[in-house]
Amino acid sequence: MKKASVLLLLTLISFKAPCQKASNSNFDFIHQNIESSYLKDSVKIVISLPENYSNSKEKHPVVYILDGTWFFSQGVTSQIHFSRFKTTPNLIIVGIENSRRQREWYHRDTKKFNHFLEKELIPSINKEFRTTGERLLFGWEISGGFVVECLGATPNLFNGYLAASPGPLDKTFMEAYQYRFESIKTLVKSNKDFTSFFYFTTGKSDYPGQYGVDNIIDLLNENKLKNFKWTYKNLAKERHPTTAFKTIHDGIESYFLYYPVLRFSTIEEYISKGGREYLESYYKNRKEKYKFSKEKNTTDYLQSCKNIVFTAMSTKNFEAFDFNLKAFLPKNILRITPYQHACMFAEYYLKNNNTIMAMKLMLHYIDKFPEAARPYTVLGNIYKQMRDKKNAKKNYLKAIDLGTKNSDRRLSEYKNNLKQL
Repeated sequence: MKKASVLLLLTLISFKAPCQKASNSNFDFIHQNIESSYLKDSVKIVISLPENYSNSKEKHPVVYILDGTWFFSQGVTSQIHFSRFKTTPNLIIVGIENSRRQREWYHRDTKKFNHFLEKELIPSINKEFRTTGERLLFGWEISGGFVVECLGATPNLFNGYLAASPGPLDKTFMEAYQYRFESIKTLVKSNKDFTSFFYFTTGKSDYPGQYGVDNIIDLLNENKLKNFKWTYKNLAKERHPTTAFKTIHDGIESYFLYYPVLRFSTIEEYISKGGREYLESYYKNRKEKYKFSKEKNTTDYLQSCKNIVFTAMSTKNFEAFDFNLKAFLPKNILRITPYQHACMFAEYYLKNNNTIMAMKLMLHYIDKFPEAARPYTVLGNIYKQMRDKKNAKKNYLKAIDLGTKNSDRRLSEYKNNLKQL
């Protein structure tokens, strides 16, 4: 709670010095003023660096957040979440602060502001910090309209464009803004091979965000572009003032689609996405995009395989459990499966009267972890179900012996198994 309060305070305070740095135990916040020759104005920016930035040599993608006075803190909060759950690479967040007067940058002085981003701010960030060259731009409402204009005018300036309640986008609102729609139209019709990412949203009763959005959607639907990935979300539960928060979080997460370890909440979800074919394709794309080592990508792939097996078991779908575990055994799923989990798999096989697979698993893990007690008691349960009391007793005694030596928290369970034999 204390850290959250400090983060909010740092976001809201207005700094007057050219460059000030504040930090807590996890993150660095740097405040700077940039005197822009294009805007003829002083631009305040605030920068959040990833945790332990100063102790590594890693390079990071950058997320630029317009209306930073309002939304920089959301960018940082999302970065904390992404970092904790390894949903995205660690990110540098740059908030571009502005007064209400300075919001004219986003609809009256757009060309000047675009020059500021391209010629002054981005080079400055790249020079001062370790960046990968991959960057995203976010804006809301009027600044969201600028994001759309920036996409049309300079589609290669950013790798991803995120716009919440963007507007105005065309003459639906005012004839003067039709050029924004025309620039997107020219882009998609004249450059079929350009690569970019566009994520935009509107909310409930979203004035003025609804102006022109439908026309943009129709235009994009009419022109199928192989390398241009776009997503529109109608945030029916969000009103105009709150669309920004969800768009920042979900937009960034969507951009880094192939970064996290793949997990499924149900077997039906796994099957609906394409099953094994989807799983293989995901990790192939992931390795190509993020240049993960073969070892890391393979380990993460196996973690996804284990997730699928666990999901089948937890939803009591024995057919899917058995099919997928056997399918993943040749991929060496047991390499990343601790014996505790393997014991759960064996017990589930035993519950479904498959003593052969249960025994194969336990013999493998006893050979691999000869000092672990639990595999022996599960093996004892297998022999018990096979009505082989002699071998059941032998393995129960072994489990008790090892459990005593290791101060195993399940020791009472091992003793009780023997007692009930």
